[in-house]
Amino acid sequence: IDPPDAPPATALDEEAMYARWLPVMANDPAYNPGFSLDPGAGFQLADPRASWRPLQSWRPLPTMIALPADIEGCGHYRVIQPLRALRE
Repeated sequence: IDPPDAPPATALDEEAMYARWLPVMANDPAYNPGFSLDPGAGFQLADPRASWRPLQSWRPLPTMIALPADIEGCGHYRVIQPLRALRE
């Protein structure tokens, strides 16, 4: 009664799937950009500071938002300190 198991996908099958569907998946209009990209978070909303896109429809220059993971260590010397230097 059960259908036979399908053979596992090959690397060629995966390449064909990505070639066909990756542009569609990357620009899905139904996807909420506020969802976290952390695979362990499931469909939880991300920190709003990390997903803020004030100029989404106007893009003369690339946009980048830097969000420190912590206020000490790498968050301080890779994000906070360079931003302070730019402001001075």
